[in-house]
Amino acid sequence: AETIVAVGDLTAVLAAVEQFTVTLAHDPSAPSLDVPLPGRTGRALQDTLSRLRESVLDTEQERLMLQEVAAHDGLTGLLNRRAVQATVESELAHARRDRGVVMAMFIDLDGLKGINDTYGHSVGDDAIRHTAQALREGARESDVVARIGGDEFLLVGRAPADPADVHALADRLQGAVRAATVATASGTVTLHCSIGICLSTPEDDVDS
Repeated sequence: AETIVAVGDLTAVLAAVEQFTVTLAHDPSAPSLDVPLPGRTGRALQDTLSRLRESVLDTEQERLMLQEVAAHDGLTGLLNRRAVQATVESELAHARRDRGVVMAMFIDLDGLKGINDTYGHSVGDDAIRHTAQALREGARESDVVARIGGDEFLLVGRAPADPADVHALADRLQGAVRAATVATASGTVTLHCSIGICLSTPEDDVDS
């Protein structure tokens, strides 16, 4: 009878360990992993499995951090060129399926070289950061804003049905950048940007 009970306990523990490992592989933060394993054998294994879970969580967190760093511009926190290219590819695919149009706005921060030459690169970096923040605040919630070069930004999203709304968005972005002044030792610098607008056709890819 004791042997039967022991075998039953061991079977339950093995089943619980199997479920633990399967869940751990798919979702290491799942609440079910907090439930202690049954029986004396389960308690003996609990510490080992808990350490394994902590290691998996640490590894996943590190992977997510590296992924975040690889996809974003270090100065502004916006998506970088490679990451936004993937976004454009995805938007174009959705537009072909939905018969929609993708809008891309290429935005240049005007006069960055002059700012760097006159006030130094730290002020130039502030100008880039302020421009990025202004574009984020001026964009629609569904738009994606990226920094694709030194003074170059890209906004990608679905094109409004009315062309006037496209130009209204561009005007709003320019106004937001003009309002984003940068402080220097000799006063403030008003920022300006130039915007080029591109609307997709069903044949377009990222390069075109």
